[in-house]
Amino acid sequence: MVIIMSKIKYIIILLLNLIIIYKIIDKKYINYKYYEDKLLIKSNNILYGNTPKRGRILDRNNKVIVDNKEIYNVYFRNINNKNINDLVDISYKINEVLKINEEASNDEIKDFFIKTNSINKYLSDFELKDYSYRKISDEDIYNKVYERIDDDINYSLEERFMIHIYYLINKGYKSNNKLVKSNVTYEECLSIENLNINGLTCDISWDRINNYPMISSIVGNVSM
Repeated sequence: MVIIMSKIKYIIILLLNLIIIYKIIDKKYINYKYYEDKLLIKSNNILYGNTPKRGRILDRNNKVIVDNKEIYNVYFRNINNKNINDLVDISYKINEVLKINEEASNDEIKDFFIKTNSINKYLSDFELKDYSYRKISDEDIYNKVYERIDDDINYSLEERFMIHIYYLINKGYKSNNKLVKSNVTYEECLSIENLNINGLTCDISWDRINNYPMISSIVGNVSM
């Protein structure tokens, strides 16, 4: 009887060890991507967007006709009313990760220059006096300075990239989410979250993938 109990105990311990080993192998090798995604969602502020995940469409042989594809999008919302210096720093950090590398437009560059520099030297004493007496408006002052600053603008390429992102994250109402970049990679999404910037998030939406384009000509396009 003692020998039987000992064998049962041995078998139970062996089974438990096998279960533990399987779970380790499952998490590290078999279903690594699945558990990594779960960890990412639990440990970071990845948000699910307005596009819900929809069901697959299968044929009678259980082959997938229409499937879902994850789309990662980076958004920014100015929480806690960050000042221009904070937003400039955030813009640099975003470009380090996403490599948007798109130059600011001439209007963006000039507007940024006006916002970040003293403009009095571009105005005559007469214009400043008129402005102090409200004889000319803020818009008049802006337009005059806008036309006079070309020779003093000398931003580097990196700064022009930053300025463009600065305007991407400042478009529209301050409280709204601004799209910074769509369809980023999983790794870029994780890197954005690891910046730990309040208001900077990665949003997951779903795109519908038609594995048999010929079907579209019969039943129409597959909607999002």
